[in-house]
Amino acid sequence: MPASELPYEILSLVADYLYKDYKFECIFVCKGWKTTFQELFWKDREVRSVKKLEDAAVAVKHSTSDFPYGVVLQTLTIVEACTLHSLLQSDAFETFYNLKHLVLEHVIIDSTDIKKITYSRPWKSLISLKLVIKIAKQNSLTPILIRLLTNYPSLKEIDVSPHSSMNSLNFNLKNFNTLHKRSPQLESIKGCFNLTNIHSNSVNTIPTTIAALHVTTLDLDLLDWDYLWLYYFSYKYPNIRTLKWKTMCESRERIVKEYNRNKAELLHSLKNVFPHLTTLEFYTEDRSTWSHALFWDLLCRSNVPIKKLTYILRVCFSSPNFQQMLIQRLLQSFEKTLETFFVAGNVSYDIRYIVRLNIPSCPVLVDLTLYDCGIYIDLDNLLDSCPALRRLMFTSGQLYISPEIREDPGKHGLRILGLDNVDASAPVFSYMSYRCRNLEYMNLDSIRISGSISEETGSLLINMPYTRLKKLDFHRVLFYPSNDHMNEKKVINLILLSQLKSSFPSDENEDHVDEIHDVDHLAWFHLFCKKITIGFESKIRKLPKEEIATATEYYKSTPATERVNLSEERKSFQGLVPKRFWEKDLWKGYVELRCGHIASYKMPLLWVDEDDY
Repeated sequence: MPASELPYEILSLVADYLYKDYKFECIFVCKGWKTTFQELFWKDREVRSVKKLEDAAVAVKHSTSDFPYGVVLQTLTIVEACTLHSLLQSDAFETFYNLKHLVLEHVIIDSTDIKKITYSRPWKSLISLKLVIKIAKQNSLTPILIRLLTNYPSLKEIDVSPHSSMNSLNFNLKNFNTLHKRSPQLESIKGCFNLTNIHSNSVNTIPTTIAALHVTTLDLDLLDWDYLWLYYFSYKYPNIRTLKWKTMCESRERIVKEYNRNKAELLHSLKNVFPHLTTLEFYTEDRSTWSHALFWDLLCRSNVPIKKLTYILRVCFSSPNFQQMLIQRLLQSFEKTLETFFVAGNVSYDIRYIVRLNIPSCPVLVDLTLYDCGIYIDLDNLLDSCPALRRLMFTSGQLYISPEIREDPGKHGLRILGLDNVDASAPVFSYMSYRCRNLEYMNLDSIRISGSISEETGSLLINMPYTRLKKLDFHRVLFYPSNDHMNEKKVINLILLSQLKSSFPSDENEDHVDEIHDVDHLAWFHLFCKKITIGFESKIRKLPKEEIATATEYYKSTPATERVNLSEERKSFQGLVPKRFWEKDLWKGYVELRCGHIASYKMPLLWVDEDDY
């Protein structure tokens, strides 16, 4: 099919990947593209100011073209600062009467605007509105905002935030109730608010609040809040499917005391909390356990059907023991429904203080990410408890295998593995290769791998014969001859990537897989230090053929007892020597990472030196 005859649906997909200027140029390619790209170009527009929008409206009015600009333009972004007054008084919106999505990246509001809103025309086509607001006068915004939304009876999505953290949007119960009364079609609420204290006299009225049944998404950045707001939201938004709750404040002593005194009576009275909630994102900068306990009391006991859970702790008091308890509590609470679980802690990794994470049965968990939690994971416990797991990302911890011998561990379908700042032994990777035969993507970043060096070959073998990688990312990985000697003086700086020449091992010969020697050497690498303006930096380079021959001959002909330390401490940086002294690293041995197949690999620190080739 000629390009000029491509259908609208295909051209629309192509346009999604083009900058606006390129879309404009496509209008003039051929007649077959003109109408389609003209529509796609005008469908989503960005202008600098209200004045530029008005200029565009004038041009459209005087155009001799029969192209329906007013119908086509559906998404508009105004970048520069504008006043609410200039926006409401502009005639440009009469020209672009079918606008559905409006983004104002810097709108200035003051108390006099409420009168102008009263006399402005309703805007029935708009379904989503994003406002980044600068408040000209304090404490004047919320009633103006509520009144403004009255002009958009078809509004389904709002996104409101202050232009500066110095400004705040104060919301109370009345504001939320009025908002839904005037915008009954709202489905999504996103904003950065101060949620004011709920008076004790209002608590008894919360169970009788009129539910906003259309709302399915609530995304809040909270500068201040009272625990009663979750109690209120559970009644106000019974059909919530996505809840994003970001707290950027410390717990106030009064609120914590009230919560501890009243939580049993209030929270236990809730019989059905967010029964349709499937996605939860929780972020806290609270140094106490209060905000965590609140979510546990409200959600963990309520059998909420959460499928996707994100839990982020920042500037937090938490210890590895707290992180471990938190993760286990969440996994146990949502084990029957949880499919994606992301936890980002704030624990500095110290192997002396890490604690074991005992993972409960999570039969439908597909994606697991654990960042900076200071824990160690038993690989068998993980794979047995999460049979559906396909992606594992793990940082700042230890991955190990139990010394207990299992007769027939089941095969597992893990496909993607990412490790960062993790300690593991070579047998962990060999065992993973045996159990996870569908592993296709492996990202190793700043990890430390230990193992035994063969006296015969001089190599620390990381044997993954069942693994056929589509991509291997390899960055700042350090190798040590044993777990007891993880110091920079013992680091092994020569690395060999290899893959099997023979066919993929079968179950029948898996007992002899370590004896397979028919391998293809993909590349040899050397970790070295490079002098920079201040000090040194680590790099990795490919060995040229001559140096490969030297290394190969050394390990073939030099007995282990004659491999002696030739390095000079004064020329070493974190266990690395300069590139020209690479032979001084031979005595330490080398690492061979051997897979069934490696389709591609990437080493970000790879040093390219034309003199080597």
